[in-house]
Amino acid sequence: MTTTILRAGLTALATATVLLSGCTGSGNAAPPAATPPASPSPTGNGFATMTADEIMTKALEASAAARSYHVKGTSAADEEMGAVTMDIRVAGDDLAGRITIDGTAEMELLAVGGKQYFKGNEAFLVSALGAEKARTMMARAGGKWVAVAGKDDLSGMFGIADIKKELSPKGLPIKGAVTQVEGTPAIILSDNLSDLQIFVAMTGEPYPLQVLSPGAGERFTYSEYGATFPEITAPAADQVANP
Repeated sequence: MTTTILRAGLTALATATVLLSGCTGSGNAAPPAATPPASPSPTGNGFATMTADEIMTKALEASAAARSYHVKGTSAADEEMGAVTMDIRVAGDDLAGRITIDGTAEMELLAVGGKQYFKGNEAFLVSALGAEKARTMMARAGGKWVAVAGKDDLSGMFGIADIKKELSPKGLPIKGAVTQVEGTPAIILSDNLSDLQIFVAMTGEPYPLQVLSPGAGERFTYSEYGATFPEITAPAADQVANP
């Protein structure tokens, strides 16, 4: 799901001529396996008597109440895109972080106060736009943030760190084994129509801790719920590219 959103964003970037004509400024390896099951049945947080749907609802409610979290992880290379690494901090509708493709192409995302911005290094822009358009973009952006108009299709890429989207199974959730995610007991919720696995904390708040999709080589972890992230700050006006 993450790479699907990213592909759509890259396609939009390649065709978004508004970004090239000027930007308005403003203030295939499978992921590592989880720790083997530590218990044959779920306990804690009342999960033993809950259905998978009820646990999923609790997880979504807990993450929504926290409002902020840190998501990071990887998606293996496929026929259309290289391996993707994501490291993003989210606070409500705002976010700040970095996406890396094949270890060299990097894109920074920043959304704050209803405005969205991005930066891409040379490798990223050449990959997305081609050499000629990349040179044009780099010359006009000058290393500054590029503002994204809300009407642009590129804007949709900022949903890449949306935890609710990542926790949306194609089918029905199924309760699975109990395991641990970085020392925290967690119950696995599986999807009956895909290989999606969601790991929900069984102690403390029922936060989603990890999402796996072995078929897509995806492994993303969620942490720092409720934290304040000072890096999510609007760029200074002179750090945003102008027409």
